Amino acid sequence: MKVVCTRCGVVAQRGTTWCQNSSTRCPPDTLSRIYDPGDAIEDITILSLLAVLPASAVYRARRGKQTVLLKIAHRGQEDTLKQEAKIVAKAEAHPAIPRLVAISDGHKQAHGKLTVQSETHYFCLFEDFDGALLRRSLMHNAQQASQFTGQFVLSVAEAIAVLHRRSNLLLLSLSPDTILVRTDAHGVSRPLLVDFSRACRPLTKSPIRTLNATHMAYLAPEELRQERCTPAADVYKLALLMYEMLVGEPAFPHTPYEEEVVKDQILSHTPRPLRQRRPEISGVVSHVVEQGMRKAPDQRPRSVRRWVQHLLPVFGVVEPERPRGFHIQRRVVIGSILLAIVLLLVFLLFLALSIR
Repeated sequence: MKVVCTRCGVVAQRGTTWCQNSSTRCPPDTLSRIYDPGDAIEDITILSLLAVLPASAVYRARRGKQTVLLKIAHRGQEDTLKQEAKIVAKAEAHPAIPRLVAISDGHKQAHGKLTVQSETHYFCLFEDFDGALLRRSLMHNAQQASQFTGQFVLSVAEAIAVLHRRSNLLLLSLSPDTILVRTDAHGVSRPLLVDFSRACRPLTKSPIRTLNATHMAYLAPEELRQERCTPAADVYKLALLMYEMLVGEPAFPHTPYEEEVVKDQILSHTPRPLRQRRPEISGVVSHVVEQGMRKAPDQRPRSVRRWVQHLLPVFGVVEPERPRGFHIQRRVVIGSILLAIVLLLVFLLFLALSIR
C-alpha cells in the first residue's frame, strides 16, 4: 500500500514517510492512501494517477467499459469532496469544468463511498479527459508560446467567470498543479479544472492551514493576510498562471517546507517585470499581467471579465471545440455548394448558346 504526505508530496510504500521522522516533522494526519495502476476498488480499476491535490487524488480509471476520472478524498477531507461535487454539479456550463458521471443507475447523489480492506473512501466520477497536468507540460517546455498561453489562459478565465456568475463562488485553487491539459482533434489545447476544494463565496475567508509551500506560492496576498476575498483574488491567480507560462518559472519560486519564505515573497516582493524576462512580449500583455499581480486587491481589475477584456484584442476569442468530423463535414458542404454553382453556370451557358 502506498501513502502520500499531502503536505510535502513525499510518497512511501507503507507506514510513515521519512518527512514525518525528519526535521520537517510533517504531522501524521497528512498521510493519505494512493493507488497504483491495476489496483481494483470494488468495480473500478485504476489506470493512472493524474494529480495529488490538497484534499484529494485524481485518477484515470475504468468502470465496466467506461473510462472516467475518479477523484478520491484524502483522509479527513470527505466533507470537502462532497462540497466539491455539489459545486461542479451546479456549474457544469463550460468545457473546462468537469462533468459528473452518475455514481450508479438511479443514484442522484454527486458522490459515493468505496470500501477497500475495511477502509472507506468518499469519491466522485467525472467524464474522461485524456490529458495530463499542466505542470508536466511546463517541465518539458518551460516557456510557452505567447499565443498558446493567451488562448489557454482565456479558456481558464472563461470557466472561472462562469463559476463567479452561475454559482457566485470564487475558485481560489488555481495553479499548474490543478489544471489538466489535452490537445483536441484539431490541435487546440484545452484545459480542465480539477480542484474546487477552496471554492467559497465572495467576501469570505478560505482556510489555508493545510497548504504546503507549493500551494502557498499561488495564494493572493489577501489570502495570506486572512482577509475576505473578492473576485480580484482569482484575477491574481490567472495573472500568476500567465506569468509562469510565459516566463518558464513561477512568479514566486518555492521549495518544500519553506512556507514562511514563500509568504514573505508574496507579501513583500515584486516579480521581475515580464518584458525583462521575455522582451518580445507585447507591452499590452505585460501590463495586463502585472496589473493582475498587484498586491492590493483594489488595484487589480474587479472581475475576471474585466481583466480578460484587455487580452481579447491581442489573442482573440477562443473557438469552441468542434466535433472530430466537423471540418470534414464542412468541407463536404462547401464542396457541394461549389459544385452546384458550377453546374448552374454550365447550364446557363448551354441555355444561352441554345437561344443563339
